[in-house]
This record gives sequence, structure tokens and C-alpha cells, in this order.
Amino acid sequence: MPMSPNRGPTAGGTLVTITGAYLAGTREVLFGSRPATHITQVSPTQVTAVSPAGNGVAGVTLITAAGVSNAAPFY
Repeated sequence: MPMSPNRGPTAGGTLVTITGAYLAGTREVLFGSRPATHITQVSPTQVTAVSPAGNGVAGVTLITAAGVSNAAPFY
């Protein structure tokens, strides 16, 4: 699941674009256990979200109408 950018500051606040199949109906984006804010469904294959504050590498998980994605690394 490609993400751009794939890293951000520990303070959070980075607008992240996530691209992949079956993203329609994305209800939640998690960076580790922390929820993203301002989730926007751009298209059925693209979502944007603002990253929360946090240290280190966190897996990014999407909860969609199709189910829960595998975690993708975000640095």
C-alpha cells in the first residue's frame, strides 16, 4: 500500500496520501494505535489522512468497508 510521504515529524500533522485497492468506505486510519485525523476519501483507490504525533516507526492500518488492511510501515 503506497504512502506519500512515507515519513514525517514526531509532532505529526503530515498530510499522508494512501493509494491501493478497496479503499472505498475507509472509516479509520491508524498509525500504530493512534488514530489519524481529517480522513478524506479522494477516490475508491485513494485516501488522505493527517498523521498523529508519535515516535519511531508505526504500522499504518486502514479500516474500510472491505475489512482491515495489513499494516504498512510509516517512518
